[in-house]
Amino acid sequence: MQQQKILYGVLALLALGVIIFLIDKNRSLDVNTQDSKVGAILLLDPNNETAKLNSLFAIDIVLDTANQPIDGVDVFVLHYDPLVIQVVDDIPEQEGIQIQAGSILSINAANIVDQSAGTIKFSQVATGGTNFSGRGILATIHFKAVKMGVSNLKFDFKPGSTTDTNVAYQGQDQLIQVENAVYSIEP
Repeated sequence: MQQQKILYGVLALLALGVIIFLIDKNRSLDVNTQDSKVGAILLLDPNNETAKLNSLFAIDIVLDTANQPIDGVDVFVLHYDPLVIQVVDDIPEQEGIQIQAGSILSINAANIVDQSAGTIKFSQVATGGTNFSGRGILATIHFKAVKMGVSNLKFDFKPGSTTDTNVAYQGQDQLIQVENAVYSIEP
């Protein structure tokens, strides 16, 4: 009788161990699946550069959708140090300061540079029923190096948010990563 109780106890512990192992194994699979999510990336190219004081240089905002369709892109906001670098206006005939739009999507919804705050807001959307997939230049920013030092260019970005920098398809955020940049200005 005592041996039977011990045997049932051992079997119960063994069964509990198997259940815990299976639950943990499934949890690990779920985490790995989420980590390998395919989505869009926004990056700055080049992402680490040195420029001479008073020189002009260009930086591309590159979009890579991992071949998934997108129909809207918002860069809200890209920050830079306006004491070190200044945006050169690419559309001088328009009021304000603008960057050079790429042709990934057909409608430029926003193109605003605040030179004193060191911020850029840029947005493109597709016309009804169209979309973009692949890799391309969303916009090009022309800068002038105005002071020696370092300027970080940093996107406001939180995965899943549609109130900051995002790439969307049918209203759902597709952006999983941004790559910021560092620019050094030397004499």
